[in-house]
Amino acid sequence: MSIEENKKVVLDYFAASKAGDVEKLKQLIADDAKRWMIPGTPFSGVADKAEMIGAFEAVSSASDGPFDNEVEYVTAEEDRVSVTAKSELKLKSGKVYSNVYHFLFFVENGQIKYIKEYFNTAHFNEVFTEEELAKLG
Repeated sequence: MSIEENKKVVLDYFAASKAGDVEKLKQLIADDAKRWMIPGTPFSGVADKAEMIGAFEAVSSASDGPFDNEVEYVTAEEDRVSVTAKSELKLKSGKVYSNVYHFLFFVENGQIKYIKEYFNTAHFNEVFTEEELAKLG
């Protein structure tokens, strides 16, 4: 796939996330995909596709509206797509989760094969307290 096609796959991932389109996310993520998330949160470490989708569904169920993400910059080379982004999510509890990210995606055969995700874990833990995480199930 071309660099432009890889970028499109990643941008489609962000659009599906913003729209809450779980079926589209499942199509974009390879069955054997993995995601590595920066240490410091209960979701940190390596997750497989089912765990990625499960975490997305859990956070979505706690939200009071869409997961508003905004892609700021996209840089791509070979099979890698780097994205800086920011997000805002209002939770049913009234808390607001607003964070900044750096993602490194690896794309293979039109699907996301691997994701490295960096973000402000201190803010995550301020918003997603033990009580809030318990609501996620």
